[in-house]
Amino acid sequence: MLDGAGKFYTGRVQVDCIGLTPTSAVSLGDNVLAALEDVVKETVGDFTGVDIMFADTDFTDHSNDMSTYRRVLHFLVTWR
Repeated sequence: MLDGAGKFYTGRVQVDCIGLTPTSAVSLGDNVLAALEDVVKETVGDFTGVDIMFADTDFTDHSNDMSTYRRVLHFLVTWR
């Protein structure tokens, strides 16, 4: 989708952080958040002006047999 006068594309991205324990899934999610929180006006591949911001989703769940745990994070990504 094109937004605003600058005609930036916007996409929503889901990151699933999978772990064998609840702590490992949450910790991986914390690392993902830390890695993506400072992406502002970066160049990624052929795309310029890339911004990534945390959206509104952050939850955890687990498989039925509780052998795998997941933390789900959503981000909004804009680029040209």
